[in-house]
Amino acid sequence: MIGNDIVDLRLAAMQSNWKRRGFLDKVYTPNEQAMILRSSRPDIVVWRLWSMKESAYKARLRLEKQIQINPKDFDCQFFTEDKGIVTCDSKTYSTLSVIDENYIHTQAYHEELNADLSSEVIDLKQTRLQSKNLYKVVTSSL
Repeated sequence: MIGNDIVDLRLAAMQSNWKRRGFLDKVYTPNEQAMILRSSRPDIVVWRLWSMKESAYKARLRLEKQIQINPKDFDCQFFTEDKGIVTCDSKTYSTLSVIDENYIHTQAYHEELNADLSSEVIDLKQTRLQSKNLYKVVTSSL
């Protein structure tokens, strides 16, 4: 099963203060906190980890129909600039993240699924007409 998540970096910068007291302890494991604090771009690491956790959560929900609420139950590791894994209980989810100046998009899939991940992020200017705009983009590429 595949899960995906996207973080709008501009919106996150305006609406979330990840530096506030207790936030990192509440959401990230000690290893993840160390990754954030060592980074030259901690804001990107915070949101990449968040996106990895969210996409793995969604994949897990589809695979096991199990709600897992605590974000610290999802332990993330980076392998490369775009690849990583998320472990929850005994399951491992491979992740692929695209990091852009505007967003971080992550897809996660369970390792038992032989998945070839590919995607495209489409900027839909008018959210009210989102489905119509998306339909136009998809059908024009067929």
